[in-house]
Amino acid sequence: MSKFVPNKVYLRGILLHYFIQKNSAAEAHRILVQTYGDNALSDTTCRDWFRRFKNNDFELEDKERSGAPKKFQDKELELLLDEDPAQTLSELGKILQVDESTVSKRLKGLGMIHKQGHWVPYELKPRDVERRFGTCELLLQRQKRKGFTITGDRYRLQLMRLSRALKEKRPLYAQRHDKVILLHDNARPHVAGANSHGQLGQGLLSEQFVLPQEVDLSKCSLKPELIRKIVGGAGHTLILDTNGHVYSCGLNNKGQAGNINIEQENILIFQRICALEHEVVIDVCCGWDSSMALTRNGELYVWGSNRYGQLGLDPSVFSSIPHPHKISFDKKIKNVSMGLRHTAIVTENHELYICGSNNRGQLGLINPETMKPYTLLGVFTKVAERTMQGNVENVTCGQYHTIVLTKRQTYNIYVFGDNKHGQLGFFSKTSSETRISQPLCTPLSSIQHDTPIQIHTGWSHINILSNGIIFSWGRNDYGQLGRSLSKSQNGISPEERLQCIENIPKIIQLSVGSEHNVALTDNGAVLCWGWNEHGNCGNGKMENVLRPKFLPVPSNSVVILVGTGAGHSFAVLKDAS
Repeated sequence: MSKFVPNKVYLRGILLHYFIQKNSAAEAHRILVQTYGDNALSDTTCRDWFRRFKNNDFELEDKERSGAPKKFQDKELELLLDEDPAQTLSELGKILQVDESTVSKRLKGLGMIHKQGHWVPYELKPRDVERRFGTCELLLQRQKRKGFTITGDRYRLQLMRLSRALKEKRPLYAQRHDKVILLHDNARPHVAGANSHGQLGQGLLSEQFVLPQEVDLSKCSLKPELIRKIVGGAGHTLILDTNGHVYSCGLNNKGQAGNINIEQENILIFQRICALEHEVVIDVCCGWDSSMALTRNGELYVWGSNRYGQLGLDPSVFSSIPHPHKISFDKKIKNVSMGLRHTAIVTENHELYICGSNNRGQLGLINPETMKPYTLLGVFTKVAERTMQGNVENVTCGQYHTIVLTKRQTYNIYVFGDNKHGQLGFFSKTSSETRISQPLCTPLSSIQHDTPIQIHTGWSHINILSNGIIFSWGRNDYGQLGRSLSKSQNGISPEERLQCIENIPKIIQLSVGSEHNVALTDNGAVLCWGWNEHGNCGNGKMENVLRPKFLPVPSNSVVILVGTGAGHSFAVLKDAS
């Protein structure tokens, strides 16, 4: 063994030699140990340098470091996760200006783990554990009171497993003699998905319902046959009926359910929003924890969180609005859409106004004084017509992006905001293309430009409904697009990425959640696909649904309307006769 003591740069040069010779890092490390013994570089260091070489970084000297290492507070990391729990270690590290290992250690210290693509707490709080057990007991008692019989071995076995688990974890339960029963008829409306805040209107809190359940509307004046639209945010739901009445349920901690009693954090059954009873509402929409209603007179009511100015009000004055508040606006509004924390409206004279958070360019506005994007805007601000050709017809907001439909002689689509997953219709080849701060026209060669189209966007994927056909593009790791990408997204042109979902019937209505989709066919059937962690695809499972799948509909019934929240779904049924 050599008595020569090599320095680090010398050893790195040897590693580069073996890299060029196409040896592995493990082989190079073994040779270094045989030659230099304890003076050799560690296996981990060898692998790190091979990774650098693969990234075309052949600088062998240590890079200069200016100043002390970057520090950050746990609160900064928590705020980033609150904004987007799906961010990777690399993305978090770039924002915080630290390496991935530092972020990983902090996340571990905060008790966070990576599950289903999201950072979530490792351990449930005691109150959450207690709530889960309590929910199970309430479900069993509820089924007993209704007095229906079990139908199907699948459902019987599921309930038997539930009962057995309760007996093991709650010994007192084993002393009871409750008979387990399950409602399974053609009642409506039906719901599935997350219910941690009562957003399904079931009268109780639960983590989720993985099979469709009936909603009992007997305690409110809402009639299922009059339901016109169902939408939801993270933990709340709004229903609009044909009379222009609005009903809500679910989380109300920011006033997003519009209930005057803000001390009631969770509203467990649907209630009519009293503050809107003198208005005829024609449309409703939800952000993460905010809500809006558009009246037949073109007036806009807003309520819920305004932390980012998403309600069109100064957030330093109004951090939240506990009940519907009419926005002062001098033009009639015909269309409104909410993203995670931003809002866009279209006026009757085809102008686009926008407000809220602009952390990823989703407002499409540049500050003329600084020539940089605004951080946020607490007032509806006009997007200049010169940035888009034609009249603005409609707008829809995703998590951090915005899609605008315009028409001159034909229809065109303009996009701006976050493009991390190609949701703007093209793959980002450079870092500057991951965020588009001003409207950019996206070609749609696969769609007839003279045909009316509907645009539906989730957090990071887009669906276009045209002549009963769904075209999709964007993020697809949960099956959001309802099809497989034939090759890597790298280098795929907009024309190749914009493809229709094949082998499904004609679609007459489409509703999109954060990362899942629910579609209604022309013969009254329902298709679901995408993210399914909370059972929001209603198939009795929690695995993601990669292709559109039909949901079983009770015999002699057809579905007449579907709706979604971020992680929950609705379907309204009627007799087929």
